[in-house]
Amino acid sequence: MQGLETPAGYTITRRLGSDASAMYVAREDATGASVTLRLVGQVSPQVRDRLRMAAQALSGIDHPHVIPFLDIVDGPGGIVVVLGAAEGGSLAGIIGARGVLPPGEVVTACAPVAEGLAEIHRRGIVHGDLTLDDIVFSLDGRPMVAGVGLVQAGVPPRVGQRSRPVPPEVQAGSPPGPPADVYGLVTAAVVALTGYLPSARLSLPAVPPATQALLASALDPVPSRRPPVSSIGNVFFAVADPAPVELVLEENHATTGTMRPVLDAPVMGADDDVAAFMRGSTSTGRRARRRAESADLREVPEVGTPGAIGGLVAPAGAGGAGAG
Repeated sequence: MQGLETPAGYTITRRLGSDASAMYVAREDATGASVTLRLVGQVSPQVRDRLRMAAQALSGIDHPHVIPFLDIVDGPGGIVVVLGAAEGGSLAGIIGARGVLPPGEVVTACAPVAEGLAEIHRRGIVHGDLTLDDIVFSLDGRPMVAGVGLVQAGVPPRVGQRSRPVPPEVQAGSPPGPPADVYGLVTAAVVALTGYLPSARLSLPAVPPATQALLASALDPVPSRRPPVSSIGNVFFAVADPAPVELVLEENHATTGTMRPVLDAPVMGADDDVAAFMRGSTSTGRRARRRAESADLREVPEVGTPGAIGGLVAPAGAGGAGAG
């Protein structure tokens, strides 16, 4: 792409997602294979080492909804992470071109990503900076999560996205764990449905009340009260029947990555009281509780416990994510 310093051996063809994504569709010159480049920039030797550890850990993950982590290379501007192909674009790019999406398309985009996140959580790995840019698509429309493990390795979260969801515990200075990915995924789904970041009282008139309460629980300010991501896919399927995502492949949309404005939603009265749902003290809450209990609520290893892979995260009490 003209004006962009490209790492040797690759040719960038277009931006992937919004201007803040730092991701590009590219071609490997030696093979002609399509890849995704995530520009990381200048990092310390310690972060560089952790990125290589992350690459080793993630190379063992073969999941249809987790984009492969292929390599780490040096570019003119610093470290570049080479990921698998995402020629179908990103959810950020699709919303930027089309506006908000029908519920069925949001289900198709987000429910499989919940499966991919559940797989990495089982291995003690988190995303930690999940946005609309990180939900990407193969050319045949298969959704994948991109950017896994970068924050754990010490790469700073991206800035400049008004639609970037920041979980309350991360705002308070805690390292992101699996609940932060739950928060990020459901926030991305709400933005895709409405064009707004969710407010403290979630209001989705087209979504059944019990399902809306379950989605609201994923945005609970207390991370331990959020459901595990392994159950979120079931919740998405209760929103609507899945429908194929209409990808946006036109060059003018794919290269600009310009997001339509995403505004903070005004506080609106919700049909359900989330606290009552958590207690199961209303008829809607009891139905939602039964739905949640019937879902897959398996525990996942906490980040930093012995289940974590590759030593990507410091043990509990040792500081933030990627602390050395």
